[in-house]
Amino acid sequence: MRFVPVKSAERQAVLVLHRSRELLVRQRTMLINAIRAHCAEFGLIAAQGARGARDLVERTVQADNSTLPEVARGVVMLLAEQLEALVAQIQALNRRLLAWHRQSEDC
Repeated sequence: MRFVPVKSAERQAVLVLHRSRELLVRQRTMLINAIRAHCAEFGLIAAQGARGARDLVERTVQADNSTLPEVARGVVMLLAEQLEALVAQIQALNRRLLAWHRQSEDC
């Protein structure tokens, strides 16, 4: 039988940071895909990825009612606000992880 050393509370806390960041990144991907899919239904197409989603949101703001109805525009803008919040949270976790790695002797 192979024994595994017990993780310290600090090590477990860092693992929580990593898993939380991973969760937020997955949620960001889901929001980007939802924004792209909703806009594609109305003929607004953009490249994949975060940059494409930003461009798509900008085009959504500028679109007239014949291209994108007001109800759909409101929903896309709501998703865009959530996306911005997620990006800020991911950046905050990145800073915390970087600070931990800089002060850790093991890293």
